[in-house]
Amino acid sequence: MKQEQLPIFVYGTLLEGYGNWEYFLKGKTERVVSGFISGFDMYSVGAFPCIKHSSIDRKVYGELMYVEPELYDQVLSLVDSLEGYHNGRYSKQSMYLRKKVNVKTECGDMVQAWVYVWNRPGALGNHIKSGSWDEYCRDVHRYWD
Repeated sequence: MKQEQLPIFVYGTLLEGYGNWEYFLKGKTERVVSGFISGFDMYSVGAFPCIKHSSIDRKVYGELMYVEPELYDQVLSLVDSLEGYHNGRYSKQSMYLRKKVNVKTECGDMVQAWVYVWNRPGALGNHIKSGSWDEYCRDVHRYWD
């Protein structure tokens, strides 16, 4: 069965300009659109973030990556691998699960997209209340400088 070619909503190291974007997405997208998703909390898990469903209507900010159609299956497979996502019967062992979400774009449109949601039990690192990995990274650098 052919994979539905939804944009990928990224919120951490796959954001434009970050290291994983350079390797996995740079030159492979038609366009990048800023937006946010609601109903999730963001946490720092060391050098990368994760999101989990929230009972409070919090926002997570990121970017919609519209992957070039001819590269879509290859890119999605690479990103699945990066996120430790295993489809099918091994999905319970995945680090993240790939889920469909509604993203509100900077223009106010609602777009359905894939997002990776944390799939591990237990305590997490720092709660990123702003919902912005970019802002969190700038704050951490200011603290250590």
